[in-house]
Amino acid sequence: MGQLAGIRALKTYPAAWLSCLLWCPREVAEKRARERGGPDLAARLAAWDETAQDLERADPGDFSLRIRTDWQTPTEIAEAIRAQLEEAAPDAQPAQVR
Repeated sequence: MGQLAGIRALKTYPAAWLSCLLWCPREVAEKRARERGGPDLAARLAAWDETAQDLERADPGDFSLRIRTDWQTPTEIAEAIRAQLEEAAPDAQPAQVR
């Protein structure tokens, strides 16, 4: 099952979903994978390629938020997601994590 099929399947359940696409170009993904030094570079790039093909079929409503991870810091990304959640449900209380 592709990424989009999984997202669309989740959205059939009666719950509020915030679907975020966190994305970067293949070159950035390859550089990051090389820097991590893992033994699975070829598999990671193959997964990137498969996901990119899957995302070509994305509809505008498939993702509530699309973020380029090479354009923003992790803190900025977290803030964008938090702001989107707040906008979607301004009266919701955050979950308590223990």
